[in-house]
Amino acid sequence: MVYIVVLNWNGKNDTIACINSLVRLEGIKYTIVVCDNGSQDDSLTEIKTCLDGHCETLGQVILLNKDNVNSDYYEPFEKKVFLVDNINNLGFAAGNNVGIRLALNQEDCDYVWVLNNDTEVDVDSLKALVEKMKLNPRLGLCGSKLVYFSDKTSLQGLGGKYNQWLGTVKHVCAYKKINDEFDEKAIENQIDYIIGASLFFTKDCLNKVGLLSEDYFLYFEELDYSFRMKTIADFGIASKSTVFHKEGGSTGSGKSLTADFYAIKNRLGIAKKYSSSCSVITVWLSLWLVLLKRLSKLEFKKSINIISVIIGLNKKIF
Repeated sequence: MVYIVVLNWNGKNDTIACINSLVRLEGIKYTIVVCDNGSQDDSLTEIKTCLDGHCETLGQVILLNKDNVNSDYYEPFEKKVFLVDNINNLGFAAGNNVGIRLALNQEDCDYVWVLNNDTEVDVDSLKALVEKMKLNPRLGLCGSKLVYFSDKTSLQGLGGKYNQWLGTVKHVCAYKKINDEFDEKAIENQIDYIIGASLFFTKDCLNKVGLLSEDYFLYFEELDYSFRMKTIADFGIASKSTVFHKEGGSTGSGKSLTADFYAIKNRLGIAKKYSSSCSVITVWLSLWLVLLKRLSKLEFKKSINIISVIIGLNKKIF
């Protein structure tokens, strides 16, 4: 059984669209766990209405909050779907971890698929992930072929590369065409992490490596996990698992000052955690270049975000 964890925060329309695509999945048994991070847009009510509308496919809706997810709900429901109220905005990692803990506690859990709420999936996407996992018993984490929702012919990426000197990341195979053939082994040798919009874990990997790190609140969680799992398990790519991603739909990427702050803060934070002292210095110096660029564009509030990180305040001003 695969438990699909979807985190919502004031994004009910995207989440409902994601659920509507999940109910069309074929070939693999699954249970959906929707966790809501204290939304203020009536998300819980409308998402429950959506889930109730799919009761024949998904089963009975079980309502929980983050404080009572540690019980075993395997019985008596043959088919079930969970809707969990996290009460507050816990951030990406902590919010998803509520759902992951619930999944790991279920007797029938084999895999956990952490899926962004601003995604929609192909009918065979889950089947392709499971088939990939079964090919290699060392695989603990697998990613999908992420495709731009706004241009369903172009890839967002197949995993990513990390530049330790600048603290930046980039997606591998970005803008390749959806029907291109991919050498998965060659790509796996290139990439440093699995893109966080689609993270497919084995239960064994989560039990051995642990949950998502809650040090970041937003961004860089997937890179952290890939670093942590290196000596314990492998990660891979299932290029036949197609997931369409709206990219930034759940965070307001490029618009939200909060999202911008954590992108900058964690760029330096992950360098301090995993890179050499020299790399930390070069990452810190690179932030000055970003600051100058933003000042030249008169982006004063975003500039203050960088200044807060550069001087070690690490506090969101706006």
